[in-house]
Amino acid sequence: MNATRRSINRGIIVVGAPLGGLLADTIGYRPALWLAIAGFALAAGFPGGLAVPARAA
Repeated sequence: MNATRRSINRGIIVVGAPLGGLLADTIGYRPALWLAIAGFALAAGFPGGLAVPARAA
């Protein structure tokens, strides 16, 4: 399971980095960073979604 998650993560980086650069070029780097912060905060607090543990004992 760990290798699968790592592979997905590395694949998303290949897509996300150019999109983040394009967004920063379009709206500026400070607003793009604030959008990233808001996205991380939303993902961390999303009920029942991304904030659940990876496995249950």
